[in-house]
Amino acid sequence: PMTVLEHGELQVFPTTRKAYVKGIDAHLQPKEFDILYYLMENKGINLSYTQIFRRVWGDEYADSSRSLLWPHICNLRRKLRTAPGLPEYIVMVRKFGYSFILN
Repeated sequence: PMTVLEHGELQVFPTTRKAYVKGIDAHLQPKEFDILYYLMENKGINLSYTQIFRRVWGDEYADSSRSLLWPHICNLRRKLRTAPGLPEYIVMVRKFGYSFILN
């Protein structure tokens, strides 16, 4: 059976590395998928920039500038919000990192 992470209108399939919003392919780039999957695995947990860098880019990037992560988060938000009424799934935790919302 295929594993799927679901939240509202969002479905993420780790084995095929695909994400769908309302049944529409979000066309995520590899790093975007990795970030989204990590955040969804840890729904409701505030993940620091360092934790995200380590998981997605590896230890050598652990102290990287947030400016490396920010464009990926912006692209993810844009791709996941296919309609004005849909919620923001990824929220910034001021001066710390990001979290995937529960509601």
